Amino acid sequence: MQQACLEQVLDAFCPMHLVLDETGHICHAGASLQKLRPGSKLLGARFLEVFELRRPRRVGSMRDLLQNAGVKLHLRFRVPPETALKGVLTPLEGGRGAVVNLGFGISLMDAVRDYALVSSDFAATDLAIEMLYLVEAKSAAMEASRKLNLRLQGAMIAAEEQAFTDTLTGLKNRRAMDHVLARLIRQGRGFALMQIDLDFFKAVNDRLGHAAGDYVLQNVARIMVEETREEDTVARVGGDEFVILFDGLTARSALSRVAARIIEKLEVPMPFGEDVCQISASCGTVLSHNYAEPEAGGMLSDADIALYASKNAGRAQHRFFCEDMRRETAAEPRTATPLRRKEEGRPPDDTAGTLALSEAGQAARQVAGQAAGQAAGYEATNLACEASGEAGAELRAPAGAEGCDAGHEAGCAAGDETGCGARSEVCGEVRGEECGEACRQAGGAPADQACSEAQGTTCREAHSQTHS
Repeated sequence: MQQACLEQVLDAFCPMHLVLDETGHICHAGASLQKLRPGSKLLGARFLEVFELRRPRRVGSMRDLLQNAGVKLHLRFRVPPETALKGVLTPLEGGRGAVVNLGFGISLMDAVRDYALVSSDFAATDLAIEMLYLVEAKSAAMEASRKLNLRLQGAMIAAEEQAFTDTLTGLKNRRAMDHVLARLIRQGRGFALMQIDLDFFKAVNDRLGHAAGDYVLQNVARIMVEETREEDTVARVGGDEFVILFDGLTARSALSRVAARIIEKLEVPMPFGEDVCQISASCGTVLSHNYAEPEAGGMLSDADIALYASKNAGRAQHRFFCEDMRRETAAEPRTATPLRRKEEGRPPDDTAGTLALSEAGQAARQVAGQAAGQAAGYEATNLACEASGEAGAELRAPAGAEGCDAGHEAGCAAGDETGCGARSEVCGEVRGEECGEACRQAGGAPADQACSEAQGTTCREAHSQTHS
């Protein structure tokens, strides 16, 4: 009777208890403990055969267990799942056995998961459920914090990406290019820097508007990305200026092939609505191993010099930088200045233009006088006009032009290139003086009449037709 009352009390207050008899066999088990081993028969089984006692050690009998009464026991099931448990043993009066009360300790979460335990499986005063609520609340808070951190990191990465990206083309911008260039220099690896400037891009903007210009820039960006490797950096550093950093690539032949492909593809007309956009590109390249100590500013400056050497050579070309280019630029600063100012869309330098035109006129008159002294009449006039054309053609003679027309066209082209503000009047005077001087020395014929006979029109009529 007493035993039955004890078991009822234990079932109410300790659902994870065991009652052992004098031999150490289980004679009663709490409901929750039986739930942990639904397929095993706990009743009648020897306690030390069901559980492995990890501390204290060297416990092999009921007598050893009783000697550790009141000591915290560390044990686990011998059959999987090997759930870890903690317990305490109390002997029964009269040596009739002992009561062992068990708990999960820090393995509570695993036990709830493995055995689908609910609040009724624990004693009413057990704080395990409250602890579970706290753990769940902490887990929820940690998950919310993790998601927030992920969003913040994503926003930060997006902001950094935007700060290093050209929004129109999707390429890297000047800031990103500077960062990558500094890293390549710091690493000491060989690399190449290619600077690219679009030819005739300003004409597209002026003729078709900025929408067409944006369309062209986006196509240019796509082509450059397609023609470079994934490890290369393509950056838009200005309106129509681009820089490509070739990581680990310094072979001139390979770089020349890349430049040639880019130039070739950029020269393909780009349809824009009912119009067509036509551009080309000039490239200049420097190699890091050509410098004892590469420096970003110096490399960019030398690439710019090579770029404008390509432009001065006729555009749509590629040049590698060499020291001669720097010396030529320093010795003849006016050579590149008018072209550079024209490409940048700034007003030309009138002094340089007038000087170039004056030199062209003097050269034409000298050759005309020499030719006129060798013959007379109509033949001399023809030779003089042809000589005048050859002199003008030294600057920029259009293909197929001849005689006075060639000289006149060259003079006008020189005026266009150097920026002569009053090119119509000056070109007319130059041509008139050339033909007039030649005609007078040849045979005294009026300038207009001689040139009309030689060319089929007067000098000033030809000039007005050219500029109309």
